[in-house]
Amino acid sequence: MSAVAAIDDGYISTGATAERASGPVGGPGAWRGVDMAERPDEWLYTLSSAEITELDDAMHRTRSKDIIDIERADFVLPTLGGVFDEMRRELLNGRGFVVIRGIPVTDYGVEEAARVYFGLGRYFGNARSQNGKGHVLGHVCDLGARYDAFKNPGKARIYQTKVRQLFHTDGVDIVSLLCLQKAKYGGESSISSSVFVHDEMWRRDNDLWAAMYEPFWRDRRGEVPEGKKPYYPSAMFHYHDGRFESPWPQGLHTGTLPLIYQLLQLCFCCVCCRSQAPALANTLQLVMTKL
Repeated sequence: MSAVAAIDDGYISTGATAERASGPVGGPGAWRGVDMAERPDEWLYTLSSAEITELDDAMHRTRSKDIIDIERADFVLPTLGGVFDEMRRELLNGRGFVVIRGIPVTDYGVEEAARVYFGLGRYFGNARSQNGKGHVLGHVCDLGARYDAFKNPGKARIYQTKVRQLFHTDGVDIVSLLCLQKAKYGGESSISSSVFVHDEMWRRDNDLWAAMYEPFWRDRRGEVPEGKKPYYPSAMFHYHDGRFESPWPQGLHTGTLPLIYQLLQLCFCCVCCRSQAPALANTLQLVMTKL
């Protein structure tokens, strides 16, 4: 929840939060990477041949529809549907991530893979655009764009480049990635528990923990809605009605005075992240995670 205030730049919300957790959030979402790495059976699901056949059949039944018009009722999965429902509950109320392995992407064309991906995604929620062009399916690949948060702010999205992406979240409740082709080198994917980071900050430095509930200025990366400014305020930590969320940015706005202090806070959080994040290289095909 946002605190309401009238400020000169035209924003209604300061980006600060009206509520804060009273201490560590805990629960199944506060995992450590080293522990998860030892228990892959809890979060790694490999599709059976019968389940792959279900996906194929559902994909072929939807060929007459545009991909973005596919509904859950169109993409019938008699067995997998229940599996995905349980995964969704785990994403929202449990550890917050799952890895699905075995989707036969090498047997599909790009359009077929997108159809399967979108169809199974409808078991987890409704599609939402994450860029100014309204794309609900985005390709993470190098388009030759130049990304430099300091020298070239607001000109490109990092997923359009070959620049390494640091820990971040996207602006939705659940996000997923489907690997279509293994990289020749690099391309490792890692995830981290924001709940663990929150709780570890509370234990190590209460002042920095409290600062994460205050506004940070975020760069819109050139995708500015009409009447809005190229940046906006939002806290890193949110807590409301017993639930914790952490909208973690890929880039901060570089023209704001508190930037250096904010970067110091982020460096502290990155230490917490890196100390406990598992590398999922060579195991990841489709990963879904709650944000």
